[in-house]
Amino acid sequence: MKKGRILCLDVGEKRIGIAISDPDMSIAFPHKVLNRTSLEKDLRAISDVIEEKKAVKLVVGHPISLSGGKSQQTLLVEEFTEEIKKEIGIETILWDERLSTSEADKSLSSMGTESRKRRGKIDAIAASLILQNYLDKNRDG
Repeated sequence: MKKGRILCLDVGEKRIGIAISDPDMSIAFPHKVLNRTSLEKDLRAISDVIEEKKAVKLVVGHPISLSGGKSQQTLLVEEFTEEIKKEIGIETILWDERLSTSEADKSLSSMGTESRKRRGKIDAIAASLILQNYLDKNRDG
């Protein structure tokens, strides 16, 4: 696997959580939460982060249901990912994100973060959990 940073997106209807890996592709860090505006502006903002962080790959959380089926959100994320692939010239893959948002909420809750403050952080933390899972499953050796 080519070394460099990997960017990860947790795509929701209102927000997109963004996480980034270290250059050695070992550890995922929450980066920021992007409030959705329009497809064009969302893609530009993601492209800007990719350029700024010099990301070599993009992982997008794939919201498959617990039973393995596709929901309306799954289809929306798949369509969004196709638009990203057209717009942005780096390898882009979908990665199973089941339970990442609930795990992020549990983590923030256990740290004593108030519910209204969690809302703005959950998406970036969920993206970092998705990315960490991807990094752990794809570690060399």
